Amino acid sequence: MNRKRKRRPTILVYALVVFVFSMVAFTFTSIYLKQYNTDITVEIQSKELIIKSEQAVNEALQVEIDKLTTRTKVADVIADENMEHNKDNIIYVPEADE
Repeated sequence: MNRKRKRRPTILVYALVVFVFSMVAFTFTSIYLKQYNTDITVEIQSKELIIKSEQAVNEALQVEIDKLTTRTKVADVIADENMEHNKDNIIYVPEADE
């Protein structure tokens, strides 16, 4: 009776299984990470666009503030709006570098 003996898998078979599994995992993770990176890049660009638009608004407001820094300009605005001039309501706020 010539019975065939079962061969145990060698280390080469185990290495091949690990290699195939790692290649499949690499493929899926690389696709996922590229998509994730693209999503993050789009989000960064949208945030930068919002920041730039807010900076433009801030610069425009700074120009308006600079126009009203002198007392004569404030007096002119008060006169144009038909308001009363009350010295107690005018407060001088020094700049940060003063």
